[in-house]
Amino acid sequence: MKLPINDELKKEEHRRLSDWDTKEYFTLNEKDFWAVFYRNRIEKMIDAVKNFVPREKLVLDIGCAQATISILLAERGYKVIASDINPESLQYARLRMEFGDCTFIALNAEKLPFKTKFDTIILGEFLEHVAYPDRILQYYREFLNENGIIIVTTPNGFAPHNWRFQSYTKLKEKINDFDVDQFGPERDDHVFNFRFEELRSLFSKCGYNVLVSEYINSYLINPLNFHKFLSYSTIQKINIFGSKIPFLKKYLTMGLFFVGRKCTEN
Repeated sequence: MKLPINDELKKEEHRRLSDWDTKEYFTLNEKDFWAVFYRNRIEKMIDAVKNFVPREKLVLDIGCAQATISILLAERGYKVIASDINPESLQYARLRMEFGDCTFIALNAEKLPFKTKFDTIILGEFLEHVAYPDRILQYYREFLNENGIIIVTTPNGFAPHNWRFQSYTKLKEKINDFDVDQFGPERDDHVFNFRFEELRSLFSKCGYNVLVSEYINSYLINPLNFHKFLSYSTIQKINIFGSKIPFLKKYLTMGLFFVGRKCTEN
């Protein structure tokens, strides 16, 4: 995967995504806390696919934006469909491709056009953007092969910077107030954020066995950048440690990471 050169960035959306790329994945400052968090999330998703799904299997990435996870999985031998509602995001993603089996498709995530089924469906920072995540999880279950997995990352609703967003439970209490199923793509477009137990319960209700459920990305890697005086390997260890501290992890981590396996029907 490569960072597109400036001459290839023909549209404002391409330039916006390139700015995020240089801040997160292709940053010259690997100790920047946004870069640490982004790379950690991406690596956890890749590891989950590698741990539960053999190479050459079929992966669907929903709401892929610049398709980082899709391209990296394609480079590792998976057959990937990278999808997003924004065709300009997919145009930019194609500029990043160097090799691998990755197909880019613009689609409505609530009306998938596929007849085939997938071994993995990835919802990276997606569920918090839809009014009916229960419907989404149940709907995608029908697009998974037997024993297929679904991978979800989403903001931690108990994180201090997320307190202004309502919980999923609160959302359900006034769901009839919403006229649309899907909200905008930016952080300020979140209408709710999941609490850990809410998401775990939702997985079970929607027909998934929870294989992995973790808090990720600790505030111990802090925005004041004190961690920059440490080595990168030490920063990663602190990030992992901070995401596992009993009781405190609930309030001092930025995200949730879940992997579920489609339950087999009796």
